[in-house]
Amino acid sequence: AQLLDEMVHLGPMRKDIEPAYVEEQPEKLGFDGRQAPQWLRADPGLMDETASWYEENMDGWRLSLVQSNETFNLRAGLSKAMATNLAHAGEGLKQVLPVVVHQLWRQRQEQKDRETFLDVVEHPDLHLHAAAQAPLADLFIGTALQGRGVVLVETHSEQILLRLQRRIAEGVLPHSLVALYFVEVTAEGSRLRPIVLSPDGEVEWWPEGVFEESFQEVAAMSRAQRRKTAGGEHA
Repeated sequence: AQLLDEMVHLGPMRKDIEPAYVEEQPEKLGFDGRQAPQWLRADPGLMDETASWYEENMDGWRLSLVQSNETFNLRAGLSKAMATNLAHAGEGLKQVLPVVVHQLWRQRQEQKDRETFLDVVEHPDLHLHAAAQAPLADLFIGTALQGRGVVLVETHSEQILLRLQRRIAEGVLPHSLVALYFVEVTAEGSRLRPIVLSPDGEVEWWPEGVFEESFQEVAAMSRAQRRKTAGGEHA
C-alpha cells in the first residue's frame, strides 16, 4: 500500500513549458510533470545531466537554465548563441522533459535514499521522431539495472521495444529483469497477455499486425546469425 501511495505516475500528456517561471520550492513531480523545471532549478547537478542527455540524444540540442532576478526560463539550442526559449521549441523536446528529469533523478539518488519505488510512465515517446525514441529505452534500463524498483512503461514505440531487445541480446540487460505484456481488447474487456523474451532478446510470440514486419526481420536475422555461427564452429 505504501508503494502505491508513493508511486510516481507520469501521464501521457505532460504540462506545456512556460516561457518563464517564478522560483518556488520544488514539490512532487505531478501527473503532468509540471514541477520538472523547478527540480532543475533546485539541483544544478541534475540540470547538467539533463542538458547532457538532451545533447547526446536529441540531435545535439542542449538545455540551459537562465536566471533573471526571481524568475528563470529554460532554453534549448544547438549552441548558446542559437538557443531559444524551450516554450517555443518542438513538442517532443518539451514533452519528454519530465520523463528524462525524473529517471535521471532516480539514478543519482544517494544510497541512503534508495528505497523501493514504482514509476509508471505513459507514452514517453509522445511527439518524438523515431530516432529519438530508442534512447528512452536506455534511460529506463539504467534505472532498472540499479535493482531498487520497478519502471512500468506503456508505449506504442517500435523503437523502444527493439532497443530493449537489442540490449538483452548484447547482454547489457538480463532478460529476467523484463516483463513484456500486450494489452488485448476482447469482448469481455481488456486483458494482459505476457510476451516471453528469451536470453537472446527474441520474443516467444508477437501479436498479429503490430510491428509485425520489423519483428519478423529481427527474428530472421537472429536465426541467420545463429546458423552462421554454428556453421563456423563445425567448420
